[in-house]
Amino acid sequence: MTSPDPWCATSDDNTLVSPDGLCRVRYEKLSEFRMSSPLGGDCYIDTYLSKLDLDKETQGAPDTTFKIPSFVGYPACWQVDGRKIAIPLWNIIQNNDPEESQTIFQRLGIVDMNENTLTIYKQEFRVLHIKAFIGTKVEGVDSPIHDSKDFVFDIENEDVVSVVPLDKIN
Repeated sequence: MTSPDPWCATSDDNTLVSPDGLCRVRYEKLSEFRMSSPLGGDCYIDTYLSKLDLDKETQGAPDTTFKIPSFVGYPACWQVDGRKIAIPLWNIIQNNDPEESQTIFQRLGIVDMNENTLTIYKQEFRVLHIKAFIGTKVEGVDSPIHDSKDFVFDIENEDVVSVVPLDKIN
């Protein structure tokens, strides 16, 4: 598996910058929620008035920051020709059954920076490794380590659970 992947985050991951250079996905508090599990944490989208200079070690303060209202997996993937981001969203459901105390799965989320919304899709995945987002199609691998299955997910033809507005925090 190549980095970045669901288990290995890097601080200099330039794939988290939008193709137009005006937005950056930022993760905080990334951690394993179980031993050896993929990473999850808080996720923010920083927007800038001018294009980011990827050769600079530091950037100016963002113009606006939006918080993704979910426990987000790593890594996100920008649409190659647009302002949308595919992100894995962790779902952890507490069960009453002592044999199986939690149900854990991921759903695909699409952040639309033009509309400032998060669309959450119904299909459940074990562990998403998103590799490409071209047009309306998200490509990747479900469960990249065990019983892997390649997928192509067309966001125009899949069932939606909800569409939520992004919270602007500055």
